[in-house]
Amino acid sequence: MAYPSIEQLANLALIKIGQQTIPDINGTGHIEEILRLQIPQARRHLLECHAWNFATARAELVESTTENIFGYSKRFALPTDYLKLLQVYEDSELYTRIDEFKIEGRALLTDFGSAWLVYTSDVQNPEDWTPVFVECMVNELGSRIAEPMGAGAEKRIELIQELQLLKEKAMLSNAQEANSNENHTLLDRIQRSPLIKQHNNIY
Repeated sequence: MAYPSIEQLANLALIKIGQQTIPDINGTGHIEEILRLQIPQARRHLLECHAWNFATARAELVESTTENIFGYSKRFALPTDYLKLLQVYEDSELYTRIDEFKIEGRALLTDFGSAWLVYTSDVQNPEDWTPVFVECMVNELGSRIAEPMGAGAEKRIELIQELQLLKEKAMLSNAQEANSNENHTLLDRIQRSPLIKQHNNIY
């Protein structure tokens, strides 16, 4: 069986806050209900925090003519899995960056005749996440369910602090996997982080 499943992800978060694990996320209990509410929000929040390589997608946008618009000449429908815009270009070679546009609802408005989007996708399957992102998600979820499940505010704060370290490690790993000069500043900033130095016993 592929790892992790939604149940395994939920159980890792439950273990973090000292709770019993569950056999099925679709169960009728109070714990399962809280988890079903919190998992999508936690996932989308973390995905929006950074331009994760595993969640980066590309698409040629299709012009929508179903609605009248003003202020712009073109309206393009966003992909169904769209979460956050990273870049938008006029051509498939990604040579000409579009710098005059607006996102409204589920559409991109512009005066350019075509639009090629680089964006963060709402990757819902945990099997497609990186291991360090899974760890981030476990802490994010754990921090959200800690108080509703009786683990208390101290546990929530503890998990949030752990999450900050994990996110910096995840961003460092993410930057190392992207061969781009744009990552150099990020790499330097993360490597100088007190949290990273503390983790690696560097002073």
